[in-house]
Amino acid sequence: MNKKNTKKHGLKKGKGKKGNVQKLNIISKITLVFQVMALIKSLIEFVNLFL
Repeated sequence: MNKKNTKKHGLKKGKGKKGNVQKLNIISKITLVFQVMALIKSLIEFVNLFL
C-alpha cells in the first residue's frame, strides 16, 4: 500500500530517498571515523612496542 502511495507522489519519494541517503552517508562517515581511530590506536600501540 505505502509503495503505491509514494509512487503517486514523486516529491515525497524523492525527499524520502534523500533522507535515507543522508542517513547512510552519516552512518558511513561514523564508521569511517571509528575505523580511522582504531587504525591510529593500533599504530600507536605498534610504535610503543619499539620505543
